[in-house]
Amino acid sequence: MIRIMKKKNTIGKVLITICVCICIPLFTSNSFGQISQGGIPYSLQFHTEKGNDECWHSLEEIPTFEMALIKQSIIEELKENNSKKQDVYQFAYSFNVKIDVKESATKDSIDCGILYRLAIKSSGAYSVNIIFSEYHVPDGAKLFIYNETCDYVIGAFTSNNNKKDNIFAVSPVIGEKIIIEYFEPYFSDFDGSLIIGRVSHDFLDILNSGKKSEFRAAGNCEVDINCSEGNDWQKEKRAVCKISINGDYFCSGALINNTNNDGHPYFLTANHCISTQQEASSSLFYFNYEKPGCNSGNGSLSQSISGATLLATGYNSDFTLLELSKVPPSTFRPYFAGWDRNNAQSAGGVGIHHPGGDVKKISTYSIVPQTSYCFTDRPSSNFYRINWISTVNGYGVTEGGSSGSPLFNVQKRIIGQLYGSAHCSNTNCSNPSNDISNYGKIYSSWNLGTTSSERLRDWLDPSNSIYTLDGLDACPIGTAVNLNLNNTIASGTYLATNNIESTGIIQSNSYVVFNAGNSIALNPGFRTQTGSDFQAKIEDFNCVIVPSPINLVAWTNVACTETGLQFNIANATNYTVRINSISGQLIYRGSGSITSNIVTVWSATGVNIGYYIATISFSSSSSGEVISNSYTILVTDCSKKSFAVKDEDEEIISIQESDDDYLVFTVQPNPNKGDFTLQLLNVKDMRPYVVEFFNSSGILINKIEHCNTSQLNFNYADLPQGVYFVKLTMGIKSATKKVIIK
Repeated sequence: MIRIMKKKNTIGKVLITICVCICIPLFTSNSFGQISQGGIPYSLQFHTEKGNDECWHSLEEIPTFEMALIKQSIIEELKENNSKKQDVYQFAYSFNVKIDVKESATKDSIDCGILYRLAIKSSGAYSVNIIFSEYHVPDGAKLFIYNETCDYVIGAFTSNNNKKDNIFAVSPVIGEKIIIEYFEPYFSDFDGSLIIGRVSHDFLDILNSGKKSEFRAAGNCEVDINCSEGNDWQKEKRAVCKISINGDYFCSGALINNTNNDGHPYFLTANHCISTQQEASSSLFYFNYEKPGCNSGNGSLSQSISGATLLATGYNSDFTLLELSKVPPSTFRPYFAGWDRNNAQSAGGVGIHHPGGDVKKISTYSIVPQTSYCFTDRPSSNFYRINWISTVNGYGVTEGGSSGSPLFNVQKRIIGQLYGSAHCSNTNCSNPSNDISNYGKIYSSWNLGTTSSERLRDWLDPSNSIYTLDGLDACPIGTAVNLNLNNTIASGTYLATNNIESTGIIQSNSYVVFNAGNSIALNPGFRTQTGSDFQAKIEDFNCVIVPSPINLVAWTNVACTETGLQFNIANATNYTVRINSISGQLIYRGSGSITSNIVTVWSATGVNIGYYIATISFSSSSSGEVISNSYTILVTDCSKKSFAVKDEDEEIISIQESDDDYLVFTVQPNPNKGDFTLQLLNVKDMRPYVVEFFNSSGILINKIEHCNTSQLNFNYADLPQGVYFVKLTMGIKSATKKVIIK
């Protein structure tokens, strides 16, 4: 055995499934966070399968709730306030409502449950967003929200979005009319409750809908975070978020580290942005909203978390500390910023912020932060006063919507959060050299109150023992605490913050790196094959492992009597399963732990061959994430030759080759004996997808749901020779290729 130790004191297999009648939503092109499971509404699935040219809602008209018309004078006044104040930035006018979705919607029975649909309209709105005052849904339930033309869809929102206070805010949807579509499975553990408490009318076109937009967010002097001014701040920028609060105004804020260095989702912003639990619950936190280049490209709003818990807040230094409702997953690449609670600071630093809710910007200062003199309603001594400097790509300042954003010192630690100009100069980009920004001091917020709900120290350093703390990065995706690598080892870098052990064989002509924080043990049996390149490294990671999203290869539609109901899944730790007969009789209920990527949730022994309704959930103990589904499965003898499953009333689908520039893929080799590899070549905005295999008569042979890989292998060697078609669907886009089995 070879063991490499750290010196002391030194810093799948893809499951192919047979198609059955199914009510599983597919995956949408606007699968936003908060955090959503993805998919496409049942109504749009019907539209996609039938090839309709128009958005299909229902055979009967969906009931519509219309908001009162907003006087133009009110909108103009709100816009004027945005231009005058260096405060929160209002983008919408909100209506307080009480709409019970299940009580007010149309109701349609479908294969696996009840479909509820209703519409909300606010005439003249560029987009509409809603906040649920009550959101509590069972496993298998799914909520989607989309516009009239069905080209902008968010969801699915599921039981994963349930919270203790039942409040749930969702992102805006383009258009003046939105459709709320909710599916609740038969035989669920409880009846879901969905009550809309707030509807917000976007009067600025914050999503740049393509109409004549009036949205003018950040001033023209501002500097994009990915210009050269941000080169040295690429870690710190990932702590900073855009916040939408109560569905109608923007602020900024940042993830902040604590002395446990455990990646707890503490979040610092301003008291005048969020000061109540209701505001915290009704907030959306957008990560990595930035242009990819300097003044080039577009930002993405696809990574967000809905809701937070108010931990501490203080008026006198204008701070609020929150705990986000979810730990930001590894795909968000979160950074937990460091802090400095000293009063005296050295010269220089930056502010990183989202002025006007715009993409992330950076402003630079060179002075020693001075105590402010700009307040009359609270102690000026609790604030730093900052003047900004001109840089290569602009003259960054702060504006409305920047409120709550962090001020970093030259050591890259947060020393305060933005209040605004107060009673001092508020010239913004019209005269940036005279623009003044006031930041509430970490120094003041640390001990200002007498209880933990009024100060920072109890949360960020419970022992109150240090004055500075460095930031903490999330570990690279795929990093483990410990790794045991056995069997064959393919090319790649294998990361563990603690130990790596291996008895495996490194493949010939492969390049493999073991990188561990403490030790690497190469045990008997470990060897490298000819032409391979192997390296082993011991080094400090100085990072925290944050959860990776649950990755399900497919919602399996068939339970084989030989092997049971199996799934290929990663990053999940537990499952629950309930099997009902079509008539509603409970056949099986169970739960268990997941110890490998292939998990059998039900043995399917002792039951008749036929159709059943399965409600299945997978969860992660580290992240709290839950994904769930309720759908029809087939129990059958899979040892028989391949076959198509077709309901008696189901029409044969007309199938032919088709292309879509959105989806480019190949199926190779073609022709062959039935062993195909599907390879995605060029996909704009990669999302999970669905693959369907048809014969030349249009009968569906096989359907694979929730595919997440760029390459998929499948074998149809048992099928008769002839022409077949492979259809790939991603959101509302699809393309079809002809293949030949010979």
